[in-house]
Amino acid sequence: MTRALHGNADEAQSARAALSAGLSRDLGTWREAWRRAAMGVSLARAERPADRRAGMLELLHIPARFSASQPALAAIALREAARALDIDGDFRAAQSLRDEAAALRTTAVGVWGGSTTAAEASGALERYLEANNLRALLVEHLERRLTASAPAERLPLAERLSAIYAELLTEASAPDARAELEHRARALLESVPEADSADLRLNLHRAAYLRAEEVAERWRLRLATAQEVEHAERTLRSLGADLARLGAMANRRVQALEKQEEFGREADAQLLSDALGAARRQRSLAMYLAGWATVYLAEITGSGPVAVEATRQLGWLLNAPDGEAPTLERVPTQTLQYEHIARAALGVGTALGVRGQPDDAGAWFDLVENTEGVPAAVREQVFPRRAAALARNGKWAELVRLVSARRGESVDGARRRTVASPLSSNEARLIAALAFEESASKREEASARALRATAMADLVAREQLSQVVDLARRYGTEPLGEGGFIVDYVRGLLAFQRAREAHAAGGADAEKPTGIRETVTLYETAEALLAAAGAEDDAVKFPQALADAQFLRGLAMLWASGSESGGGAQARALAAADQLLRAGERIPDGAAEGRIRADAMWMAARALEWAAEAKGPRRDEARDRREALIGEFIALFPADERAGRLLIRQSAEGALDPQDAVSRLLATPEGSPMRLAALREAARLLFGMTREGDPAARAGAGRRFIETAAPILEHDRAAAVRSADVEAADRALLLARQVLEVSLTPSAPDLRAASLAINALESMLAARVVDLTPYEDELLFRRLQTAIGAGDEAEAARLGDELHRRAEAGGGPFARAGLGLLLQRAATAWRAGAHDQDRAREMVRTGLRALAADWMGLNDAARLTVRVYVGEAAAWLWDNAQDAPALELAIEMHRLALERQPNDGALLRRMATLSAAHGDTRAALGAWTRLLAGADVASPAWFEARAHVIELTAIDNPDGAREMLAQHRALHPDYGPAPWGPRLRALDERLAAGAEGAR
Repeated sequence: MTRALHGNADEAQSARAALSAGLSRDLGTWREAWRRAAMGVSLARAERPADRRAGMLELLHIPARFSASQPALAAIALREAARALDIDGDFRAAQSLRDEAAALRTTAVGVWGGSTTAAEASGALERYLEANNLRALLVEHLERRLTASAPAERLPLAERLSAIYAELLTEASAPDARAELEHRARALLESVPEADSADLRLNLHRAAYLRAEEVAERWRLRLATAQEVEHAERTLRSLGADLARLGAMANRRVQALEKQEEFGREADAQLLSDALGAARRQRSLAMYLAGWATVYLAEITGSGPVAVEATRQLGWLLNAPDGEAPTLERVPTQTLQYEHIARAALGVGTALGVRGQPDDAGAWFDLVENTEGVPAAVREQVFPRRAAALARNGKWAELVRLVSARRGESVDGARRRTVASPLSSNEARLIAALAFEESASKREEASARALRATAMADLVAREQLSQVVDLARRYGTEPLGEGGFIVDYVRGLLAFQRAREAHAAGGADAEKPTGIRETVTLYETAEALLAAAGAEDDAVKFPQALADAQFLRGLAMLWASGSESGGGAQARALAAADQLLRAGERIPDGAAEGRIRADAMWMAARALEWAAEAKGPRRDEARDRREALIGEFIALFPADERAGRLLIRQSAEGALDPQDAVSRLLATPEGSPMRLAALREAARLLFGMTREGDPAARAGAGRRFIETAAPILEHDRAAAVRSADVEAADRALLLARQVLEVSLTPSAPDLRAASLAINALESMLAARVVDLTPYEDELLFRRLQTAIGAGDEAEAARLGDELHRRAEAGGGPFARAGLGLLLQRAATAWRAGAHDQDRAREMVRTGLRALAADWMGLNDAARLTVRVYVGEAAAWLWDNAQDAPALELAIEMHRLALERQPNDGALLRRMATLSAAHGDTRAALGAWTRLLAGADVASPAWFEARAHVIELTAIDNPDGAREMLAQHRALHPDYGPAPWGPRLRALDERLAAGAEGAR
C-alpha cells in the first residue's frame, strides 16, 4: 500500500497490480476495502484523466458496499473521489460526495449490497453511482464491465449503455461533450451491433442534424463558408434518407403493435401501451428530423422536388394520410401547442415557399402565427420564414409591408414616419441578404432598394457595424442607391475600415496616430465621407447612426493626427479631441448612449495625451484637459472597464485615499470585466489596513477583507484545480495565507473563513498545483489556532507537539509562535481563576518547554514570569495531588525566580512553605527571615513571619528560640494578635517546660 501511495510511477503501478491481484481472494472483507482504498487514492491522484476515473471507481466501492463496517475509510474514500472530481471540473458531484463524507463521520449510511461475488460487487457499485447521479462514472463503469464481460453478458450491458448514451445525447448542449458521446456511442454499436436501438440511432442522427442545422441557419444569413455549406448539404441529404427509413421502420412497429393491441390480453395491455408509446415517439421524432433536414436541403439547393418530399415527411406529424402532403383542413389546431408540431407546420410553409407557392406558404404561416397556444419561440420564427418566402418569389411590395409592420412603423398627421423598434440583428441581416441577392423586377426594384437601406439602417441602429461592413463588402454599395445618410455612412464606414487595415498593415502600431501620407489620405477620405453623411437632410432620422458617424469621424481625425500637415500633429490631435467630445455631447437618448459617450470621452482623453506629448505650445493645456477629463470619465462611468483599470492604477500608485479607493473599487458592478481585478485591488488595500490603525479599525478592515477575498480565493482555486493554472494557484496560495492571518486574530477569530482557506489549500495540494512544503510550519500554526478557536483540545495538543518537534529541529518563526501561543493560552487559563489538574499540568508542560528552548528567545522578564507561573502550578499540584516531583519543581522555579526578585513577598512566602514541606528547614527559615525583615513591625505580616522564624529556630536551636521569645515577650507581653500570638505563647510554654525538665 505504501508503494502504491508514495512510490514512483513504476513502483506505484507494480503495487496496484499486486493489490488488484488479491481482490478476488479478499472479496467482501475489510481487506478488499483497504486494497481498493490504496489503489483508488493512487490512481485518483494521477495525471491522466482515465487513471483518475479508474481511481474514483475503486474508491466508490467503499461507500457503496462498506459504509456500515468501515465508515471512517468510506469518508476518506469519498473525500479523495471529491478531489478528483474537482480536478475534472465536476464541482456539483464533488460537493455531493463531500456532504456524504461529512455525514459518515457520525453515522453509517447506505449499505448497497452484501457483495460476496464480483458480479454482486459490480452491481452494488452500479446502483450506488446511479442513485447518486454520477452518470459519467456510471458510463465508465459499464464500459469497463463490457470490455471484461463474457459474450453472454455483453448484450444486456450494451443495451444498458445504449440507453444511457441516448439520454446523455438528448441532454448534451456543449459541442465537445456531444461529439465525445457520439464517438463512444458509435464505438459501442460497432463492438456490439446487436445493441443497436432506435433511441440511440435517433439521438446520434439528432446530434448530426443539430450541427447541420446550425450551419444551415448561418447560411440563411449568409454567414457560413462555402465549405461549411457543402458539408452541411451532404449531411442533410444523408440524414433525410436515413431518418425517413427509421421513421418507416417505427411506423411498421406502430402498425404491428396497434394490431396486437386490438387482440391483446388484459395482462399485456400495459406492456403493449408502453411499447406503442415508444414506437409512436420514435416515428414522430424520426419524421420530424427527416422533414426539417429535407426542408433545409430544399432551401440550400432551391429544389422543388426536395421541398415536396419535405412536406410529405412532415405530414406524419400533421395528421396527413400515410406518405402524403398535409393539408390545413386536417391539422388539429390544438396540437399546435406542442413545439414540434408547430415547427412541423412552419417547415411545411418554408418548403412551399421554396417550391414557388407563396400564397400556400402564407396560409401555413398564418396558421402558426394566429393559432392560440403556439409556443412563442416558434411564433417568432414566422417572420423570417415568411420574409424568405416572399423574397424568393419576388413579392417585394408585400415584404416591404411585412417589414414595416415588424418595425412598428407609423405615420402621424404631418406624414412623418416613426419606428417603434428596429429589426433585430438577425432579422435585419436576413432582410439585407434577401434584398441584395434575390432578383427583383424593374417595377419592384424601388421596394428592394428601400429594404436594403432599411436593413442596413437597422443593423447600424443595433450597433452591428461589422455586419454592415461585411454586407457592403460582399454586395457593394451601389445597390443602396445614390445619396442619403445611410449610403454616405456605409461608404464612410468602408473607407474608415480600409484606412484601419492600411494602418495595421504598415507595420506601425495601429493604436497610435500615423503620419504615413498614404494612410493619412485614407483617413481623411473617411472623415470627409462621414462629415458628408452628417450633412444629409435625412440624417436626423437616424440619431443613433448619426452619433456613430460623428464618433468615427473623430477617430479618423485622431488616427491621422500623426501628420505634421494641416497645423501640425498637436493641432490635429486637439481638433480630434474636440470632435470626439462634440460627438459624445450629441449622443441621443437610447440604450447605447452611455457606451458611445464613454468611448468618445475615452478616445478624446487619448487624443489629449498625444497632444501633450507632441511638439507645440499647447502641451500644458492638453495635459490639464486630459487629467480633468479622466476624473470626469471615472465619475460618470464607474462600471466601465477602462474606469476600473484607471481606478486600479491610481490605487496601486497611491494616488487615492485607501478608504475611498476601497469603496470605489467595491462599487464596480457585477458583470463588469474589471470586477475581479477591482476586488483584488480592494483586497490588497484592506489587507494592508488590517495591520495599521487602532484595533477597531483593524477589526473592521479584517471583516471587509474576508468578505472581499472569499470569492477571489474560490475563483483562483477553481482555475488552478480545473486548468492546472500555476499563476492562479500562486495567487490562491497567497490569498489563503492572508485570509488565515486575518481570520485567526485572537480577539475575534472567524473559523468559517479559516476553514474555507484551509480547504482551498488542501484542494490545490490534492490537484498537485501547489507545493506547501515551504509553508508547513505556518499551516500547522494556523491549524493550531483553528483547533484552539473550535475548542478541540486534543487536536490542539497534537498540533502543539508537532510544532514543538519542528521547532526543536530548527523550525522557523511559526513553529516558535505555536509554542508561544500555547504558552500564552496556558498562562491565561492558569491566571484566569479556578485551578484544576489539567490547567496546572498544561502550565507546567508548556512552561518548561519554553524555558528549555533557547530558540524561543525569552528575555529575562519573560523567563521570570514563566518560572513564577510554572512554580505556582507545580505548587498547586503538590498541595492538591501530593505530586512529589511537582514539589521539587516548584522549589526550583521559586529559587530561580528569587534570584531575580529576592524580596518578592509572595515568592518568599511560597518558597518558605514549599521548603518546609520538602523538609528543608534552613531554606524555609531563610525565606521567613527575609519576609520578617521586610515587614512593618507589629503588622500582621510581621507577627506571621516572627512566629515562623521562632518556630523554625526552635527545631534546631531551642535556646536561641527561648532567647528570641524573651525579647518578643518584653516588647509584646500579650504575644500579639491571633493566630500568631497564641502560637508563640504555646511555643514559649513548651520550650520553658522542656528547659525545666532538662534541669
